[in-house]
Amino acid sequence: MIEGGAKLSGELTAPPSKSYCHRALICSSLSEGRSRISRFSRCDDVLATMSVLRGMGIDIDLAADGATSIVHGAEPSEPEGVLDCGESASTLRMCLPMAASKGFFAVFSGKGSLLKRPIGPVIDALRSLGAEVVSRGGYVPVAINSRGYGTDRVRVDGGFGSQHISGLLLSSPLSPHGLRIDVDGEPSSRPYLDLTVQVMGHYGVSVEREGHRSLRVLPGLRYGGRDLTVPGDYSSSSFMMAAAVSTRSSISLLGLPSGDFPDSEILGLMSRMGAKARLEGGSLLLSSNGLKGIDIDCRDIGDLVPPLAVMASIASGSSRLRGVSRLSTKESSRAEALVSELGKMGGRLHIDGDDLVLNGVKALRGSVVSSWGDHRIEMALAAAALGAEGATTIDGAMTVTKSYAGFYDDLRSLGAEIHAGQ
Repeated sequence: MIEGGAKLSGELTAPPSKSYCHRALICSSLSEGRSRISRFSRCDDVLATMSVLRGMGIDIDLAADGATSIVHGAEPSEPEGVLDCGESASTLRMCLPMAASKGFFAVFSGKGSLLKRPIGPVIDALRSLGAEVVSRGGYVPVAINSRGYGTDRVRVDGGFGSQHISGLLLSSPLSPHGLRIDVDGEPSSRPYLDLTVQVMGHYGVSVEREGHRSLRVLPGLRYGGRDLTVPGDYSSSSFMMAAAVSTRSSISLLGLPSGDFPDSEILGLMSRMGAKARLEGGSLLLSSNGLKGIDIDCRDIGDLVPPLAVMASIASGSSRLRGVSRLSTKESSRAEALVSELGKMGGRLHIDGDDLVLNGVKALRGSVVSSWGDHRIEMALAAAALGAEGATTIDGAMTVTKSYAGFYDDLRSLGAEIHAGQ
């Protein structure tokens, strides 16, 4: 149970970026030499990637502090057992090409929400590269039998997102032919594709590109072992920002990177809505005394839709979050989940074609709501509950370990009253 009417204060360190960790783990695993990853995320999704890589013969150790990963790069080897991706779509979509490009037999499985998340475009791309792929109608489990890529060029559907493109890029140094990826249409979540190129470059593999429509890795390039520190995660931190706005509180977040980074757009969007978000010397200072509605295209910032919906629910006037239809294939149908659960709290919102339309109310009210088995819906509801009138109970809670294991502990450190099991 979460008590409403909270007043938050203090500072906390932003959680490490799980998106960065996925990519750093894969590059480190395929590197020549040893790599050290500091501020390593131990969320469920990253641990799933680590487990799959270990299943393909990569030696990965966690230091005693639990926040440092030591990776001994090697050639992936054929797994002896099934590779369990848990509920991590990133793990599945980024590691499938590794098995196909190396050329061996592998079976990938998953559980929970991953069983309902389509991978048809990934399968199509791997088949066009010469791999034999069998799946459960475009869903896990999926089996790959490959002799490596038979060509150096593949065409993919950009409308599916960017994770499958990132997976093809990350494993491309394993192919003796190199790889050129031609993208039909403009991919969504483009900042995450930029992040893939950035991390690959850190490990010594450059990507030739024409925007987001054509990307090429030349043959003969190999990753080299590196030491790096994982930056803070804007996606997860956005829920702390929503909590601060919901409660009209002032807090500080440490460890968020400056410059362009996936979902760093949240800072500019909050400013447009009337909140104060100032990044100074590695510390983000947040405060708000009221918000105004906003009209934005969310195709590249899908993970920000839940926290933005919380903010828009209590903003003056109306808001329109555009391009939310692709969220139907996440851990839940997120736009529908937000309409349902914020609606129970007195929010006024509905789906209009490809958009989520919200008409702000003065205050939300405490209620019994459901997480829909989705970590980002749960965190959004928690942020909304803190500023609501009365207490809120979230049924199906504790999905947050998928991306932000310390979420509730961090909220408590800022003064939130949260009671488990009530």
